[in-house]
Amino acid sequence: MTNDPIFMATVSNNIIDLNDFKESDVKLYDIARVLDHINRYNGHTKDCYSVLEHSLLVGVIFTDNFMSELSFDNMMACFLHDAAEVYIGDVISPMKVMDDFKFFRDLDDRISGIIYKAFGVDVDKVNWELVKLCDKQACYIESTWFFKDLPGEFFYSVIDTNLEEYSQDCFYSSIYDYTAAIKLMYKKFDKEMPEFIKELEE
Repeated sequence: MTNDPIFMATVSNNIIDLNDFKESDVKLYDIARVLDHINRYNGHTKDCYSVLEHSLLVGVIFTDNFMSELSFDNMMACFLHDAAEVYIGDVISPMKVMDDFKFFRDLDDRISGIIYKAFGVDVDKVNWELVKLCDKQACYIESTWFFKDLPGEFFYSVIDTNLEEYSQDCFYSSIYDYTAAIKLMYKKFDKEMPEFIKELEE
């Protein structure tokens, strides 16, 4: 991958260089707005369903199933696990694991690490196994909404879930819901809120 600048404009009217991505480039407004514009499953859903909505669903599943593991770092990891897509776009999972896409995985890891750091998340304290379980379970629940007629078990449950509690109508979320959930984590766990989040309250 080239070390030359890779400039892009953000919805908050900033210019950032993906090859020199910094914590100061991270804005909650950018993340919320763009995740709300990115469709899950490459847009192959009967209704518009965003990565923002998926991220909140992952957080709800974690809260419902792993209360004893509830922490600032775990919840923020749920809400931010796809945040790098704001800056590098989304690629369907089967392509991400291909050898030719190693550069993308490396870039995703680097950008994600900077985002977590900007939000004050200690990645060493995140229970990534549980976060990934909740991510997979969200995929399964979403499959019952959008792909229930697919043959076989393309999606599968990894957590024993009462699907009646996860009605599609209950999980259409807004940018406000997402930013409110993020802010609530700082208040709930008595964490210092970064300035780029406080800016949204001004």
